Amino acid sequence: MFTGIIQNPQTINLISSNGLTLGAAPTALVAQNTSYMNAYTVQLDPTGNNLQIAARRRSAAEMGLGTNMSVAYEASIPALTLDQATAAAISTQTTKAQFVSAFRQLMPDTSDAWRQAALTNQNLALGAIRRRFQGIPKDPGDEDSSDLSSMWMQALGTAGSASASASDTQPGYSYWGVGAAIGIDTPIGKHTKIGANITEMYTSVDLGASPNSFLLIYSSQLNFYARQDIGRFYIQGIGGGGINNYSQRREITIGSYKRIATGKPNGYQAGGTVEGGVRLEGGNIAIVPYVRAGYMKLHEDGYTEKAGGPVDLVESAKDTTSFRSTVGFDMSKNWALYYDSNLETDLRASYTHDFKDNPILMTSRFASAGLPFNTISMPHGPNIYSFGFGVGHKDSFSSITIDYDAEMAGHFLGHTAAVTLRFRL
Repeated sequence: MFTGIIQNPQTINLISSNGLTLGAAPTALVAQNTSYMNAYTVQLDPTGNNLQIAARRRSAAEMGLGTNMSVAYEASIPALTLDQATAAAISTQTTKAQFVSAFRQLMPDTSDAWRQAALTNQNLALGAIRRRFQGIPKDPGDEDSSDLSSMWMQALGTAGSASASASDTQPGYSYWGVGAAIGIDTPIGKHTKIGANITEMYTSVDLGASPNSFLLIYSSQLNFYARQDIGRFYIQGIGGGGINNYSQRREITIGSYKRIATGKPNGYQAGGTVEGGVRLEGGNIAIVPYVRAGYMKLHEDGYTEKAGGPVDLVESAKDTTSFRSTVGFDMSKNWALYYDSNLETDLRASYTHDFKDNPILMTSRFASAGLPFNTISMPHGPNIYSFGFGVGHKDSFSSITIDYDAEMAGHFLGHTAAVTLRFRL
């Protein structure tokens, strides 16, 4: 029984005897295979006097491993030879399913969770801006009245999940997040408005590799936004950036064996969107078709894991971008409750195409030994569908709105919700 890493093929004599006679051909003798990653053969040596067992390590191709696991497997061998406990835990897995489940815990995160979390934060800011532009008018009875300067506060929530695709370049994960935003905006004349806000978000991602492997993302963002109305037409935009702090935990749990590696890199994101549309009214219902273009750049610093021993990973810095085009519509209807009080409702849907939905190349290596290896992360997309609704109340002093949106893309489904409270200044 081999409970470690076989670096080079080995041959061991089981029985030695002059004139050795077997009751069956050596090929009829089958070695008990106690390791999926090792292959065993029973044979006679050329003299016919020694019964031998030949052992070798199977290649990634022989084991049918995926693209990312194949390169990580070959690169891990030098590190595993220095870590007998981890090597024994990995090498004693007897089936492919057991081996894949165990070895995946040694690998770097190859999901697009960090990218999706950043895009979700941008979507939350964008969706909230739509409501922020609907300020508190100076004269509620005059549709052409300019808005008052106002301050707003917002509570944010998000959750989502991505199921694994057939390829290991797109593993599954789930996440949830909460946050808060505060901002202020002011009109410049009747048809122009500018504003700024700060958003704080906390996102927790379950990577699914083992029960306690996760990624935590703390994001602080500053955005500036503006809108110009030209009759029934409008153009609006938002731009800004933020700092992201990541805390990643990779727990290796194989039976009773446990090892924990942690990393805390920093990063940043920057981007913005520009949107144009037209307001079409019929009775007390308004439909606003629009087109939008959005860009985001996301960066994460390189880092070295700690506390995992020889299987700690050294991760190089990684970057990704997103360039999205969107077509959609927003349909709203308001009910007058009394002079300066209105109940507002809103339905919306859109289709988005991400032109930068490209594979993300990531470079890693095991800290103790071995060469760097490249893995690939496939984002979810490029076609994204979303729908949502909102309901709110507005009077001459304040407004409160509740919004919900869902987003679907390939194997991904996400949900966002927000409560926005605005006060006149």
